[in-house]
Amino acid sequence: MTKKMKKRSPLILLAHLLLIGLGIVWIYPFLWMILASFKTNTEYISSGISLWPEHFQFGNYKRAWDTAQFSVYFWNTVLITVAVVVIVVAVCSMTGYAVGRYRFRGRLIFMSAITATMFMPQGYTIIPIYTLINQLGLNNTLWGVILGEVGGAHVLFILLFVAYFRGLPKELHESAEVDGSGFF
Repeated sequence: MTKKMKKRSPLILLAHLLLIGLGIVWIYPFLWMILASFKTNTEYISSGISLWPEHFQFGNYKRAWDTAQFSVYFWNTVLITVAVVVIVVAVCSMTGYAVGRYRFRGRLIFMSAITATMFMPQGYTIIPIYTLINQLGLNNTLWGVILGEVGGAHVLFILLFVAYFRGLPKELHESAEVDGSGFF
């Protein structure tokens, strides 16, 4: 070990100990939440901040799934997530392709307008989206939630697709046209 390494090793050890302590403080609430789900109601209230339950109660999960209808909420979440991801990827990729590959009148204005929406707080867009969903009669439906999530400004994704499609060689596009592919 060099002299410089010997001098720095107590500082490195101190930094490691400090980070380990912070990591434990950071992860403790998550561990407590997970392990508290295995406690009985009485034990949950009376145990304070202790982590380990006296006896693991796996019935809590069965009761949450059946009695609290967690299964309905779970499948709603899966359906909404899949639908939103599919729609957002489709719309953003098509927009990015059109803007990144083709020159058209007003392209710069369009890019400036969607880039400017990145700086608009989301609070300003929630009310018009809610009003539109309400007028469409989709309030309190899964489609209302899906369209509300899709209706947000996904400008960053559009810009990523624009950069990707601009980076593709023109020859690839031309060979696809020779093979018979059209715009879509």
